Amino acid sequence: GVVLATQNPVDLDYKGLGNAGTWLLGRLQTDRDKMRVLDGLESAAAAAGSFNRATYDNLLSNLKNRCFLMINAKEDKPTLLTTRWCLSYLAGPVTRTQIATLKASFPAAAVAASKASAPGPAPSTGGGGAPRTQVPSANRPMVPSGVTELFLPWRGSPSDGRLEYRPAILGSSRVHYVDAKNGVDAWEEVKVWSPVPDETASDPWDGAKSFDGDAPEFEKSPDATAGFASMPAAVSKPKAFATWQKALEEHLYRVRSVTLWKAPDLKLASTPGETEKDFRARIAKVAGGTVEAEVADVEKKWTSKLTTLSDRVRAAQQRVDREKAQKKQSWISTILGILMAAVMMFTGKKTSAGSMSRAGSAAKGMGRMGKESQDVAMAEESAEVLAKRLTEMTAQKDAEIAVVRAKADGSSVALVEVKVTPRKSDLVASPVALLWTPYRVSADGSASPAF
Repeated sequence: GVVLATQNPVDLDYKGLGNAGTWLLGRLQTDRDKMRVLDGLESAAAAAGSFNRATYDNLLSNLKNRCFLMINAKEDKPTLLTTRWCLSYLAGPVTRTQIATLKASFPAAAVAASKASAPGPAPSTGGGGAPRTQVPSANRPMVPSGVTELFLPWRGSPSDGRLEYRPAILGSSRVHYVDAKNGVDAWEEVKVWSPVPDETASDPWDGAKSFDGDAPEFEKSPDATAGFASMPAAVSKPKAFATWQKALEEHLYRVRSVTLWKAPDLKLASTPGETEKDFRARIAKVAGGTVEAEVADVEKKWTSKLTTLSDRVRAAQQRVDREKAQKKQSWISTILGILMAAVMMFTGKKTSAGSMSRAGSAAKGMGRMGKESQDVAMAEESAEVLAKRLTEMTAQKDAEIAVVRAKADGSSVALVEVKVTPRKSDLVASPVALLWTPYRVSADGSASPAF
């Protein structure tokens, strides 16, 4: 008998497959391999006429790990087998201690000969631009059929250790922001990535990172000399990618938003992506053409009031001057009357009716002086009150003009922050891709991102 084992059924002719008597089929990673196997099975069962292609297609598509479908040409139905053990006696990469032990058991001449005869690794420039030496690439893990694989370009010094790809998930979606009240209707392209989440995570995109600005040019094939880290079990399940796609839509709706700046007094709002500085500059540009017209309106509003009050201030000041003149004249008349009465008394002349009349007039003049002083004080107080009101009114007018002129530079315009969330009905994410992210692994096992 002959045993034929292959991981690539598509490379075999279906006629050769059709001559196999016993089949053991494991999970097939690509649709092409599955179609070739189904063609071979159909050819083998053509004589019996009992082959149901849809049934076998469904069985092959739902095989789990370590499960095999056994098909025997002498039996009517297939048998599902599960391997009891899956063991490997390979210890894996040796440690530094083990390397030292192995070297100690080898003669020095044999070690030197092995170094001299060993072929050197192929140089590669990669993303760093300079030739580098790497450990030959580890086996690239298989991924479910239909899942897109992308590779982040690596960069950095080629001497910083070997290159290793680690799995992550990449999500992309168009996000639609709509706010009719503020005149917003904008779309945004969003690309986020996250390490492969745990199957129990409530939000597999929690902590996901966005690509700032434009996303990098993803590569479709890995660096030839890079290794691959082990792939989490969740990645081998096609349904996981559909789940992550749906979760991405929920995540973006919950955490994504755009911030707008709104100037209520001017009935203006910024556009998505417009910074506060740019918005204020636009306010100044829009308002600049109307500032002078608004200033003229303010001036016109206050002109009549200020003119009336200015006239009252001027009249009050004229009254103060008039009252002061009357007070001065009354003061002079009173002083002269007192002096004449005193002269007549000291000259020794007999008191006459005239001298008595002058004395009485002098006494009355003293009373008028007191009244004139009160009139002056009242006139000054009234003028002072009106002048103060005129100053305050002028200040109010100047303040209004300052507010209007402030619009010309936009620096003092009061702004309100507004957040706009995506429209949920328009949020449809693209299929999630498997993104391989490059890391540099040093000799001591520590790793650092190389992207």
